[in-house]
Amino acid sequence: MRHFWSFKRNGKTLVRLTFCFLTILYLILAFQNSNHYSKNYVRRSEAEPHLSLIWASEFKSQTGFGSEAWSFVQGLLLHPVKLLLWHIGAEPWDKKAKVLSDERQNLLESLWCGKSCSSKKISSEEKVDLLVLHSVPTDWTVPLSDCGLCRNARFKVGRAMFETAGVPEKWVQLLNNSVDEVWVPSNFHRNTFSNSGITKEKIRVIPQPIDQENFQSLPLPQRSSLLGDCANSFVFLAVFKWEVRKGVDILLKSYMQEFTDKDNVCLLLVTRGENISPDEVKRRVTRFLEKTKINTSSIPRYEVFEPNKKDLVNLAALYVSVDAFVLPTRGEGWGRPIMEAMACAIPVIATNWSGQTEYLNENTGFPIPIENVVTYSEGPGFAELYRHELVISGASFRNQLWAKPSEEHFRNLMRWVFKNPAAAKKVALRGRKEILTKFSPQRVASLVVRRLLELKDASVEAS
Repeated sequence: MRHFWSFKRNGKTLVRLTFCFLTILYLILAFQNSNHYSKNYVRRSEAEPHLSLIWASEFKSQTGFGSEAWSFVQGLLLHPVKLLLWHIGAEPWDKKAKVLSDERQNLLESLWCGKSCSSKKISSEEKVDLLVLHSVPTDWTVPLSDCGLCRNARFKVGRAMFETAGVPEKWVQLLNNSVDEVWVPSNFHRNTFSNSGITKEKIRVIPQPIDQENFQSLPLPQRSSLLGDCANSFVFLAVFKWEVRKGVDILLKSYMQEFTDKDNVCLLLVTRGENISPDEVKRRVTRFLEKTKINTSSIPRYEVFEPNKKDLVNLAALYVSVDAFVLPTRGEGWGRPIMEAMACAIPVIATNWSGQTEYLNENTGFPIPIENVVTYSEGPGFAELYRHELVISGASFRNQLWAKPSEEHFRNLMRWVFKNPAAAKKVALRGRKEILTKFSPQRVASLVVRRLLELKDASVEAS
């Protein structure tokens, strides 16, 4: 130490003293700043609520609406909002699967609306400022008729989206007459909803937040335990509900025609649907390939993820363990698996149309160009591939327009990502940054709270 302070031995003492002073000052300020943020967080979460809110959504199910709703809740808990939750809409499709983590289950119970949301009569003290109906619009009628607390909310918001160039005809009256404002996730929907007859002034774009609980800090890859025999291959992952809209036929046909068994690739299908077991999926795929006359003697490897391996609570471990995500969808409300894969810094190849255009572009991923926007039609092998789903798809989309992704471009993109993994990873890293920055729960919740306060003030002035 005496050498440090010695003027004779070292002429840089003043510089060293300055450095020590600045270091100590930095540590003091860092401590104060850390303490300041900690107090702010507590103050925000425990502050007197500025507004009271019921958020009614599919909290107990494995749907995109349910996943999105939980992401909104994550952000809203950081704001002075008296928040109540109520489940409406779809019930869990797999009663045996664990849908919610223990933390979310406890949170749902602590914020549960309870008897207030199942009674037609309420007292004046129980009234809430706002109601958000967050599910398929046809499910809104139940809370609006049977829930006094919902029906008497001072302002009502409907959260909705649809996967085509328009909305179902029966939605128009619901959206125009049952709620005061309609929130859609993207500018794509702003246009399609207004073009379908929804009052333009009622439509507001509120994007979807990412599930920060599962995708902010990523787990380590688990290729050997999760991918099985595909662990040593380049793995393309597709996560989707088994239905015509998701473009399973386009995915299978393009993958099987672009690659052969000589390519070290594997397509991993993670899917769900009524009576869709892995064996049933494989049977349908086999019949589809035969019907489309694809030579099955040299097709590349594909696997169906076993249900007992599927972690419905957190898919991040699977995303980070694969090499690319693919989904040549015909249309998305938002494309939550696309967003989740991007948040995991995985190269994403998906259709350049509908909700995902809000965040997927050539800077953040690999958008598939579309050839056209077409009406619903059943192509070769549809009956063998989709079977019971054809009735549902036909009823929902027959008079609607959706995308026809270019199979040629899709094949080229898969081949390029396979051949250029390092370059593809750079694009994927930009995609992760985009998702975590623009669509964090905190940022989106700020938009929500700001708008809800505006609506509350407007309703007070009107009254």
